[in-house]
Amino acid sequence: MKNKPPLDRELLIPIIIGVISILGIGLIFSLADLDRGQAPVPLGPAETPFKYLLLATQTSTSKPELEATASEEILQTAVTMSTFVPRTTKESIPSPVGTPSSIETVINDDAFAATVIPPVSEALPIDLGKFDDTNPNVEYGGDWSMQTNLGTAFQGTLHVSNTVGNYVTLSFEGEQMQLGYQSAAGFGSLIITIDEGEYVLDQIANGTWVSPQLTSDTHYVIIFHESGDTINLDYIVILDVN
Repeated sequence: MKNKPPLDRELLIPIIIGVISILGIGLIFSLADLDRGQAPVPLGPAETPFKYLLLATQTSTSKPELEATASEEILQTAVTMSTFVPRTTKESIPSPVGTPSSIETVINDDAFAATVIPPVSEALPIDLGKFDDTNPNVEYGGDWSMQTNLGTAFQGTLHVSNTVGNYVTLSFEGEQMQLGYQSAAGFGSLIITIDEGEYVLDQIANGTWVSPQLTSDTHYVIIFHESGDTINLDYIVILDVN
């Protein structure tokens, strides 16, 4: 039997290095295949309690500038919601109920009170003669009351006003007018307007008022309850002076 030649030690070291290199490369590829083989598993909301736990336990610190902005927005909203349109200081006052629609209402700027201006009478003019307060051509505005069966009144009737602002309108053809009434202490006063002339009558005395002499024409009369608790009208006389 022949002896084998001894192994060359110079070749042993490169062989060992080559084997180790091959093993290392194989290990790297094996690890890479193992990493690709495991697919990522998605996690749902129920599987991550720590996320919500962390959010719930976090303590937020408000910033001053953010708080100021929120306060300004709330204040601006409150101002917008409370905006209103003020009412005007003066409103139209309707005409009194039960009076003709042609009545005008004037606003007194100083006292802000309504003054009723009676309309011109549209009834037929009264001719010459003496007429009772119940004559259909004598028109009453307001809440006049009529008293009857009075022994001291002409034909036993009398129209009485207990409200300031009541009025009478009429027209006549003649040169003068007489106004008959009942007088007593404490009775009120009235204003008599004939065309453009205005006269004041206090019913505390006398019992007859006579107008100045007028032209022979048609004249328009307004009798207005100006003051006092009560005034009255008994009769009217139209005269032709000439």
